Amino acid sequence: MRVIFLLFGALVALAAAQEPAPPPPGDPPPPDAASPPPPDASSPPPPDASSSPPPDPEVPPPDQEESDDAEDATLDSSIPGIRNLPRCARTCGRNMLSESKATELDCDHGDFQCLCVNQDFFFGLRDCTQGNCQGQNVNEILQFGQTICQENGVPTNSTEFFKARRRALLYRG
Repeated sequence: MRVIFLLFGALVALAAAQEPAPPPPGDPPPPDAASPPPPDASSPPPPDASSSPPPDPEVPPPDQEESDDAEDATLDSSIPGIRNLPRCARTCGRNMLSESKATELDCDHGDFQCLCVNQDFFFGLRDCTQGNCQGQNVNEILQFGQTICQENGVPTNSTEFFKARRRALLYRG
């Protein structure tokens, strides 16, 4: 029984040691831990529960998203077959048919006789689509390239065309 009293006394002493000392007379009482601290004049006011959360910087505003779709539709209407591609591959088709890409490939803009026998045209379609579409849709984009070439008078049975497209199919990095 004496051991119990000793243990009880030790627990009481331990609990008393953990309680904060009372403030000296004349000091204001410490703030209650349950109440929030007073607002700091330099900090912004807390958000109002009725206000909406801040916009996500990664997501374009709805009106901008719609205008991009409208702009894409306008661009796509001049490129036969591009609307049949998944969205992730359409960007690649547009980019490879752009004036800047034609210049980069030493071709004039719209010169399909030059673009379609350049293996880098097909490599560009393939590599961009692999990146944008997580490795999917490569065959579709290469078929799109072949169709564009055919529709613009490039003989797709020519040796140069066949070699350019075949290299893009075989060497998938």
